[in-house]
Amino acid sequence: MATTAITTPTARRARSVRVDAQTYERARRLAATHDLSITEVIERAIEQEERRLFYQHVNEAIERLRAEPAAWAAYHEESRELDATAADGLDLEEGVEWDESLTDAATW
Repeated sequence: MATTAITTPTARRARSVRVDAQTYERARRLAATHDLSITEVIERAIEQEERRLFYQHVNEAIERLRAEPAAWAAYHEESRELDATAADGLDLEEGVEWDESLTDAATW
């Protein structure tokens, strides 16, 4: 299997990743088609995989919750309570003043 090193030059220190020639060509084609660098293609692929895994774990947790009827009912009750706050008629921006000196919610 022939491999090609992909170097990712960015503001961060560059690293090389060895990939086979076919994978390199696929990354290069994607980059050219979408006017991106190969680094951006790799970053987007990693972000997409991280997002996919996150939602896979969320779905697995929901399935575990569903398997316990009492916990599932409690979850729905809490959701109903929180949904009621969405219709409280308050403007999200009205009366909000942001103090730039507060950098952490714990300092409020």
